[in-house]
Amino acid sequence: MNELKEGFLSTLAILPSLLFGITSMIGGRSGKFLGIRGRLWKRVFAPCVFVSLVIALALIRNNFSWWFTLCYPIYILNIVGYGSKGNGAWFKILRRTIWVIIRTASCLPIVLILGTSEVWNLLILQGIVGWITTVALGVYNPLKAPAEEFLINFVSVLFVPFMLFNSAMQ
Repeated sequence: MNELKEGFLSTLAILPSLLFGITSMIGGRSGKFLGIRGRLWKRVFAPCVFVSLVIALALIRNNFSWWFTLCYPIYILNIVGYGSKGNGAWFKILRRTIWVIIRTASCLPIVLILGTSEVWNLLILQGIVGWITTVALGVYNPLKAPAEEFLINFVSVLFVPFMLFNSAMQ
């Protein structure tokens, strides 16, 4: 694949994470959006759109595996919340740490199939960046809730589509 095409495809790799962040943020709002209850946006629509776009990217890149479809139920069943009211900063940090571990591990079917050290390194980076973002935003609350929810969910899956572009798979 020529470098220009590779560059454009890698730019498109941001789209699954961007839409995941947006739909998760919509799901964090009370009421309905486009006639759909908020929690359905966050718990069903967001993961399905994200995984579908990652799979589409894998098909374009010719590194798709049917095992990637296991990400659908894993991301959908990842309903552990990262928020907590009260209980102090340490409880927030613990709850968000558990959430990041589960969210990071949700892409394991992709990591295990691709299996290169570069992909494992991206998984570790995903966990570290996700944890720092989630804890910093949750403990210090520098943003309003919609912006925080978008950013936390966007960053929590940011590196997953880029796993399809690892340098060992040329």
